[in-house]
Amino acid sequence: MNRCYYACFYAFTAVLIRGGHFPKKHTMVRSLLNKDYVRPGVMPRRFGELYNQLFLDRHEGDYQPLVTFDRAEVKSLLHRTEEFVAWCKERLGRLVP
Repeated sequence: MNRCYYACFYAFTAVLIRGGHFPKKHTMVRSLLNKDYVRPGVMPRRFGELYNQLFLDRHEGDYQPLVTFDRAEVKSLLHRTEEFVAWCKERLGRLVP
């Protein structure tokens, strides 16, 4: 689960950095994603929902012992993560000078 989260985290952090934001905390990345990209419709709402879910699941998986995740759910999240990262790559391509 945390690999899906970190793939989204680093991909979106690259988008933020290219846009002139330099977040220092995971919570700031999440806040900027929701406030500046999802709410105004720059990013599809489903990606915001995915990021928020992965943020919470990663925290739970990393800090609560013996947490397990359903294999089918993780497979679905992996596919959605790939779509999220592809969106970020496309966005980065548009931002190249």
